[in-house]
Amino acid sequence: MFNISFYESGKFWTGGIAEPQDIDTPLGKLKICGKLFDALSHNGVYFFENGKIQEINLSEPQIVDTSIGKIKLKDKIHFYKSGKPHRINLSEPQIVNTPSGKLKLVHDIVFYKSGKIRNGCLAGNQLINTPVGKFEFIKEKPWFYENGKIKGGHFVESHIIETPVGKLQLKGIYFHENEKIKIGILTKPQVFNVPSGRFKLSTICFNTNKNIIGGALSEPQIVNTPAGRLKMKDISFDEIGKINGGILNEPKLLNSPVGKLEFKWVYYDKNGKFKEGFLNKPKEIDTSLGKLKLNYISYYENKNIKQINLSVMQSVNTPAGKIKVKGISFYNDNKIKCCIIAEQVKIKGRKYVSTNVIGWDKKGNFLGEFEWDDFKRDYILKN
Repeated sequence: MFNISFYESGKFWTGGIAEPQDIDTPLGKLKICGKLFDALSHNGVYFFENGKIQEINLSEPQIVDTSIGKIKLKDKIHFYKSGKPHRINLSEPQIVNTPSGKLKLVHDIVFYKSGKIRNGCLAGNQLINTPVGKFEFIKEKPWFYENGKIKGGHFVESHIIETPVGKLQLKGIYFHENEKIKIGILTKPQVFNVPSGRFKLSTICFNTNKNIIGGALSEPQIVNTPAGRLKMKDISFDEIGKINGGILNEPKLLNSPVGKLEFKWVYYDKNGKFKEGFLNKPKEIDTSLGKLKLNYISYYENKNIKQINLSVMQSVNTPAGKIKVKGISFYNDNKIKCCIIAEQVKIKGRKYVSTNVIGWDKKGNFLGEFEWDDFKRDYILKN
């Protein structure tokens, strides 16, 4: 072997082999590539620190038995630490059975740890079963909940759908995991009444309790917010129908925990305190890591910074040394939690590339890769 790398613990991570070779994997015996097969210098196989296979790169397309049937794979297969497939790369279009119907998928398929499909790419416009009926959706990348139900998408033609506020003509729809309507994309703007007033919306959003929680305004409108009267083009409501933020029609100077900043998008917590926002222009702000130029910022209730997105790559001090990053997430005591790296780094014998999210515990011990959780609206450790 050559190009061998180890974890800091001394456990084997990866190495190159001279010729293609058959190896035993969680999906059976497969032939992996020899030598360095692409510009990123990827080897044929990578292992987790626990010794289980993390990633393999096939020497040629091969038929593999998966949780959705026998599939011909093109090259890469990524695994969870449990040994279950995480991501596979299709060699040809594949018809798969889902609770949403038979779907023809192309390119990559990503799985949940349970083996259920998380997302894939439709080969073209297709009929899909939804909680409100069967409709033809335009070609796009559909996302599924772990129960197999479709999260939503855009219709080929508009349809009249029964919603929490009555029948609406929609050209697109998205659902919560409990199959309640989450977002309706209206064919034509329509006026809706909420506790905060009357609003003409082109998109309407509901929570799982079927209450309106926001939407895109058909045209900018002046509304009452925790920051005063603001002209908005997209609004969000809390559980009792009060406006708690949205997208401003034009940038405006607003108060934040670090003083007045010019925002184009803001949200407030249940007490009317600033929670998060996108800046109109990059601004240099003091953080626990020093002065950083950023375009997005969010806070914990104790007013400590929770997350920031940087306007340009910047070098910061991390428990692993100085690293160029694009974004940073903090614990509520100001200690760094994770960062979106902007350069290749090697930690514990493993290489991480730009856009990977890597993180640490509060004591500064390296934990590995993190991923964004839409439900928690936070970064969590990736399994």
